[in-house]
Amino acid sequence: MYPFKQAIQEANIYAVMPAYNDVNGIPMHSNKFLMKDVLRDELGFKGYVFSDYEAIAMLNYFQKVTKDASETAIVALESGIDLEAPSSFAYGKLANLVKTGKVDVALIDKAVRNILTAKFKAGLFDKPYKASKKVSELIHTEEAVSLARKIAEESIILLKNDNNQLPLDASKLKSIAVIGPNANQVQYGDYSATKDNASGITILEGIKKLTDNKITINYAKGCNITGDDTSKIKDAVEAAEKSDVVVLVVGGTSSTLSGIGWGKDIPNDYPTSGEGFDRTILNPPGVQSELIRAIHKTGKPIVLVMVHGRAYSIPWEKENIPAIVEAWYPGEEGGNAVANVLFGKVNPSGKLTVSV
Repeated sequence: MYPFKQAIQEANIYAVMPAYNDVNGIPMHSNKFLMKDVLRDELGFKGYVFSDYEAIAMLNYFQKVTKDASETAIVALESGIDLEAPSSFAYGKLANLVKTGKVDVALIDKAVRNILTAKFKAGLFDKPYKASKKVSELIHTEEAVSLARKIAEESIILLKNDNNQLPLDASKLKSIAVIGPNANQVQYGDYSATKDNASGITILEGIKKLTDNKITINYAKGCNITGDDTSKIKDAVEAAEKSDVVVLVVGGTSSTLSGIGWGKDIPNDYPTSGEGFDRTILNPPGVQSELIRAIHKTGKPIVLVMVHGRAYSIPWEKENIPAIVEAWYPGEEGGNAVANVLFGKVNPSGKLTVSV
């Protein structure tokens, strides 16, 4: 509880969102003990509590602790959930529940007070927020893009570098194989609006830009992020065999919001991490491990770059691949950042927060 205590008592937070999960069999959105006794009485939280998306409705249709929308509204409100998001499955019933005497209006007054207090503290009534008419001039500026690249560069981690394989010396290379399902695909992480390559720089693009047509780039996808199709591994092996060194980019992908009308859908793109996506093993997904072993068999020097959203278990790679770089999800400038690290323009200074 210490991190929660510090955030609530020291950081002056205005809002708390409970999780979807149960604690000791009681869903968080119906948990009076945690949401009232602990959060407010013990920890002294003074802000407002808003539900996770559809979490109040889930009390009824998923966790099945209520019989209908009206009972759901009563249970959630009495448990200290001030606001229902994103729409009103249950709280739309509150007016009638007050009229019929099933809900004390004082509970609603308290919830409203909690919400309005946060809005007053934020100054929304004194100075209502107005979107700038020049939004397009304020976003994606040269300064912002430069910062995105710097953040990516400083977060990249060098996990292994036997015999100083990195940095790559462009003056001594005639050709590079850039291989892997994430070599020519941007990855931003869970709930990003898009994964359209037009929105960022892929690692393949970053390497091409840095080498400036002075080195032959042999690209092959090798395999998809998920699935069991190994038919493209042969092309990847051929690309490796005719190159001096291999940059092998593996990893995962997260869900985007393209399913609700934003961004661009990618055929056969299945999330491997993020909210609601669990795995039973921590190996690179699909047939990527087979791809790694097939490229290793060529005898070519390999730099393994991992672009993903959850930690992997890579004992074989640790023993057999000479250079391994952890990039996580490096953002829109990820391709340039990774290229700068691979070719020694930037010294990788990131540190692991988990074991791999």
